[in-house]
Amino acid sequence: MKYRLALLSAGHLVTDVNQGALPALLPFLISEYHLSYAAAGVIIFSTNIVSTIVQPLFGYLADRVSSPWLMPAGIVLAGVGMGATGVVSGYGWVLVCVMVSGIGVAAFHPQGALMVDRIPGERKASAMSLFALRHHRHRRRAGDHHARAVGVWAPGDPGAGDSRQHPGRRPRARTGGA
Repeated sequence: MKYRLALLSAGHLVTDVNQGALPALLPFLISEYHLSYAAAGVIIFSTNIVSTIVQPLFGYLADRVSSPWLMPAGIVLAGVGMGATGVVSGYGWVLVCVMVSGIGVAAFHPQGALMVDRIPGERKASAMSLFALRHHRHRRRAGDHHARAVGVWAPGDPGAGDSRQHPGRRPRARTGGA
């Protein structure tokens, strides 16, 4: 039981890492594509709205047809979609990639919750709580971890932790005088 719950929780963590990485990547995307904050917000909105709309459909499918393949497929889609944002060219393709990632996240969650519910034993609520707890604990710390990771992989670049280099921050004009 513990092994299955740990495996499901690890899959949950991986899908949420993909979704949580997007805000840490925004400074790079803003810099690369010269985006306004509104256009950057559309990137976040796109992944969230697609995930929110599609997830109930995957839940309906999970209730009707045994679909355990949706969990690994969701993890792969989430990772490939998020990873591809770094290699595609063009804002439109970035939107497509983050939407693919959102679909992967949406595919994993209903089937993962169903599998946690199928873990044998009388402590189903405890199992679901652990599955969700790891999700919320990761979400709370995700921004800091992602920012540090981006800073390690691309020091000196926008978003690497130095707010002076943030593409949205402009230097103050110096005025004459004291």
